[in-house]
Amino acid sequence: MEQSIKQRQIAYKISLSDIHTNDFIKQEGWEPNYIMCGDKKISRVNLIGTVISPINSEQNYLVIDDGKSNIVLRQFENGL
Repeated sequence: MEQSIKQRQIAYKISLSDIHTNDFIKQEGWEPNYIMCGDKKISRVNLIGTVISPINSEQNYLVIDDGKSNIVLRQFENGL
């Protein structure tokens, strides 16, 4: 069985409104899902924002805002 090494996707700095307004494309298998933003297929992002809602200790959710939009984040490991 031949294994191909996948190259890590580039992480783009985009606004949260770009995430909300552009189309999400779901791929088959191990191909990365992405957001189509202009002519770029964005599958990794660097987010910079302010936490505007504290963590809900039971479900590990928080809300961040980047000045244009906000988004709910979920932590899967209890390490905060």
